[in-house]
Amino acid sequence: MPTVLTHPAISLAVRAVTGDTVTSSRLLLVAGICSVVPDVDAVGFLMGVPYESLLGHRGLTHSLPFALLLACCALPLANRLDAGRWWAFAFVFLSTASHGILDALTDDGLGVAFFSPFSNHRFFLPWRPIAASPIGIVEAFSSSGLRAFTTELVLVWLPCLLVAVGARTVRRLQSVRGRERRRGTARDRAGLLASIWPALLIATALAGASIFVGGVEGIGGPNGHVHPSLTPDEDQAMRTGAIESLERQAAKLAALPGASCPQDFSALETDHTLRIGMFYGYDEHEGRDHGRANAHAMAHVLTSECRGDLATCGFSIVSRSKSVVELASTIGGRRVEVNLFTSSAAAGEAEAVGLPSSGPELDSSGDSVQEHFHRELIDSDIVFYMGHSRLGGSIGFEEQSGVRTVVDSLLRLPMRPVLAALRQRPSRLRILGMFSCESKRYFREDFRGANPALSLIVTTGEIAYGPAEQASLGALEAILSKSCGRAFHESMIPVSEPNPTMTYLFRGQ
Repeated sequence: MPTVLTHPAISLAVRAVTGDTVTSSRLLLVAGICSVVPDVDAVGFLMGVPYESLLGHRGLTHSLPFALLLACCALPLANRLDAGRWWAFAFVFLSTASHGILDALTDDGLGVAFFSPFSNHRFFLPWRPIAASPIGIVEAFSSSGLRAFTTELVLVWLPCLLVAVGARTVRRLQSVRGRERRRGTARDRAGLLASIWPALLIATALAGASIFVGGVEGIGGPNGHVHPSLTPDEDQAMRTGAIESLERQAAKLAALPGASCPQDFSALETDHTLRIGMFYGYDEHEGRDHGRANAHAMAHVLTSECRGDLATCGFSIVSRSKSVVELASTIGGRRVEVNLFTSSAAAGEAEAVGLPSSGPELDSSGDSVQEHFHRELIDSDIVFYMGHSRLGGSIGFEEQSGVRTVVDSLLRLPMRPVLAALRQRPSRLRILGMFSCESKRYFREDFRGANPALSLIVTTGEIAYGPAEQASLGALEAILSKSCGRAFHESMIPVSEPNPTMTYLFRGQ
């Protein structure tokens, strides 16, 4: 749901359009309170009321009949509210109903029971660009809460403020023209500017705040800032740390008891080489890593000597370029290829690591990492992505500002070639793993719609880059060793993150 601070924005915008002669301050106060009243059902979480029940969150109090009931209560109070009876009714109804509409625009949770108590069916609107805010005062100030409020600033508050500025400007212009006809003075023009500059200043501040919070909280990268290049010592330290992290996960995997279920992986049992593509998205580790240290660490672990029943070992490096490391092995009499694709580099890093100084990093074939990703979604049996979710608007292979992230989450233009690749037939792809924050919420619906045959590995919460790498190694081990059930999920639990955030969804789940 949007935060409690955002729901009254609609009422404030309507007041700005109608003016204080139509919508009094008293009526605005009552309508503003009614706009947040529906969330009183959140106390049900403390009382054990099931989320999906009639009295659960986004249930009865979020419905249109409930908004109608509150609006009827405003009718006998119209005189005390200094408003006309039917306008008091309409304004309170609109303010209360807007709560459910905003909730139906969010990207998580259950839908809104618009027609409760007659029907408890939950609805979402087709367009869901607003990040859902976590419930609770403390949770509202978490990174998820701040990201949610960032989207609200851009998608709710800023449009409402622009409507308010526009309405006030129109009324002021009408007043100025009327006075100029009578007196022809220029003083009212100055009054016009004086009346709208505070609102314009606030709009600018909101836009700046959204960019700042978006960058700091990681929804869109470091806002185009070019970071200094890595020194050789820093580069080596990153690689060493990444290797140690994956070696700890490999040691854990070697100690896990296996539980094989070959039937769960029958879709992968073909006569061709098993092809696996692992993509390392833009990494905000000081904004300077871009996945090469992580790809190097994965290659190191995969080429290590085998111990126990591990399958993720004994690979040989077939070739290596600036953007991809190709490895191969024979497992159970079948050739397995793993391709590790790295991401684009910042301009300031190019000189230190010998990469192109601008544009996406290209390999010897001239293809960018995005083009590789789209192609591997067709040509590979398994594809893993480790990087930012970027509010579900794009796959992050380069630096990106907070504003661009929000725009992409609205228009989703960068996702079109991804979904087009998933829809293409024939396709070898059987398993797609998204090791990025809350990827189940952002990608599951679209990916399943594009290719219902996919099995997905997705996150149910936030995950840092290190644990994401460990989880990807665990998932690769589970697939190659044909683990199932509890063994599969235990393999994906990062050794550095005791709380599991990954889940494996078989076809149709």
